[in-house]
Amino acid sequence: MKITSNRLKTKARSSRMRKLSMNLNQIFISATVVLATLVIAINWAVLNNDQKSILGVEMDFTSRINNDIQHQDGFAICLLVKDDSDRLAEWLAYHWLTLPLQHLVVALDRTSVASPKPILDTWREETGMDITLWNDPDFRHVPGHDDKLTPKQKHLHRQRQFLAECMRHHKAKNHSWIALIDTDEFIANNDGYYGKNDNGTPPHLPILRADQTLFDYLTTNQNNMQSLTIVDEKCHLMPRLVFSAVEDDPKIVQKAKAEGVDVDPMQFSTLRFYHHADPKNQAINKYGKVVINLDKIQWSEIHRKLRNVHRPLLKSCGFPYHDYRDAALTVHHFVGTIEQYFAKNIAGRTKKAFQNRAYHNDGKNYQMHDWLKRFVEIGLLGLLIMVRR
Repeated sequence: MKITSNRLKTKARSSRMRKLSMNLNQIFISATVVLATLVIAINWAVLNNDQKSILGVEMDFTSRINNDIQHQDGFAICLLVKDDSDRLAEWLAYHWLTLPLQHLVVALDRTSVASPKPILDTWREETGMDITLWNDPDFRHVPGHDDKLTPKQKHLHRQRQFLAECMRHHKAKNHSWIALIDTDEFIANNDGYYGKNDNGTPPHLPILRADQTLFDYLTTNQNNMQSLTIVDEKCHLMPRLVFSAVEDDPKIVQKAKAEGVDVDPMQFSTLRFYHHADPKNQAINKYGKVVINLDKIQWSEIHRKLRNVHRPLLKSCGFPYHDYRDAALTVHHFVGTIEQYFAKNIAGRTKKAFQNRAYHNDGKNYQMHDWLKRFVEIGLLGLLIMVRR
């Protein structure tokens, strides 16, 4: 009887184990189905730019924060970088001074050899600038999904994904004004716009002055009927002007040097290269870049199928080219030295492409000549020297 009893107990245990196993399998299958359904729903929402909740969970991939946060003073920028740390210190210093740049999201190219993190960390610590460094997962770019694309197509695809997530990030934080430029591009007054009236006086004072930042101008003139149209625009196009690698008179270059400071202006593209292409030469200057007022942009317009960096928002941004004289601001696009040009190893950068831009001498522009002196006056030269090492 003992044997029979043991056998029954063994069978009972086996039956219970089989039932438990079957229950666990059913639970696993049910969980898998639910998870697959959730993934499909999320993907559908992402592809359709849905900002609403899915299965009761808020699906927002943009670091969204409460809408009651006050607008932060200053400009925001979305910046893609690849081995251009040599330009980054100058770019940061200039735009921090003139915009002022206060909110920066940087995406690092996965093939980049050097990281800008040390420069960005130092700048953040010393100035308090809001700086965020992203890698591909941070803006939901999945490498490998674009293997069939050419190198240039891969770059553009990744760029569009980054710009979309970055603009959503800034909008979620209630940052109003945002610019989409590169590290070899510097926002400046458009001298071609500020002509003269019949009596010889300029119709408008230049926006960027020693006593006024771009943000100052925009916020001060928000309700001023006499202000330039940029204040009321959703998306302001800034024509680009290529500055070549033609060297200027060394004596003129050295005049940009701050008194009593041992810093050579030759280290900075904006203080070394003043010769530029013909503003009317679209073949060289290419399409412009934009400044966007995110307060006037609907969430639904910021999606991952953006058109391109020149006209990111199809509804709000117009055709990315118009007469150079029709815009208050422009973007100075510096070719730089041949070493700087090829440090950023991207598709399209060839010796022929460099030569096509490097020798233009259709005019000079010295409006950036004094920014380093102003930077020194506010006591931050040590920071600039530090991050350039």
